[in-house]
Amino acid sequence: MTKPDITEFLDLSEEDRLSRLKKLIGKKSLSVAQISDEIDVAPKHIRSLLERLRREGFRISDDENEITLQQFPPTSRTITKSLLDGDEVEIPFVSDTHLSSKECALDELNLAYDEFEERGFTEVYHAGDLTCGMGIYKTQSQDIINHTFDDQVNYCVDNYPKRKGMKTKIISGNHDIEGDFGKMGADPVIATCNRRDDMDHIGTYEGTVELINGAFFQLVHPKSGMAYASSYPVQVFLREIPQGRKPALIMFGHWHDHLYIEDRSVHAFKAGCFEWRGNIGKRTGRTPAVGYWIVKLRLGEDGTVVKCLPEWTRFYQGRTVKKKRRK
Repeated sequence: MTKPDITEFLDLSEEDRLSRLKKLIGKKSLSVAQISDEIDVAPKHIRSLLERLRREGFRISDDENEITLQQFPPTSRTITKSLLDGDEVEIPFVSDTHLSSKECALDELNLAYDEFEERGFTEVYHAGDLTCGMGIYKTQSQDIINHTFDDQVNYCVDNYPKRKGMKTKIISGNHDIEGDFGKMGADPVIATCNRRDDMDHIGTYEGTVELINGAFFQLVHPKSGMAYASSYPVQVFLREIPQGRKPALIMFGHWHDHLYIEDRSVHAFKAGCFEWRGNIGKRTGRTPAVGYWIVKLRLGEDGTVVKCLPEWTRFYQGRTVKKKRRK
């Protein structure tokens, strides 16, 4: 290779000089004298360029007999507001409505749908147990108002909240498809959705919904019972999800409890319910969390959830609010 003369080298822009110097000392360790001889430039010009490289964050040895080029790891990343950019979505969730149960909180469910309508939601997601079912436990018949499959489906068709321009997307839970209905091979959720154009069945025990950035969330109606710690069954479930199939969010029905945690980069919720404490609750000492979630997500283009803002609304059995007297 023909060496450039000093005039040619000095006629280059400083950026081009730096580029040529990087290529030269990036391959092997050289002394200032060797670099000067290699490109036929005075050592003072080499030292000037080396100082410039130091300012740019390269590790340049003080030993002029052994110049190597190593870039320092950045002391801090460049943080910009664009890291928080993303499309925002708000998603309302309900679960375990148990229609036909004597303890069904149907008035509160309608109040929830009133808020969904006021906030302009067009889709509501239900994490299972639309109905109370039949034959789920031995004494259930005394706790319900409709005792046949047809009666429970008719009750759902007539009474589940309906709002103009709003769809409810729902999965089937254990009360829907186990017990006596399971023995028949019948699903009251599918039967109800077939008669309601504002309700869509999206899965049995589990349903998956794609988000606008390519990520997805799941509705899950699990099998396990209560644990010593509220988060324990959720964390066990999350640890079994394969690495490449993690949803951005999971909303769990079934437990009649409410909870929000983030684990393994999954935003996980217990959905609460719309059934007050019945005979089973009295015997087990469990108090249900009657209420609903509205979850606001900010979604990055790379499929990440940049921000999660959960909003939980709870109802209390027997609570009334006195109207204020006008002055």
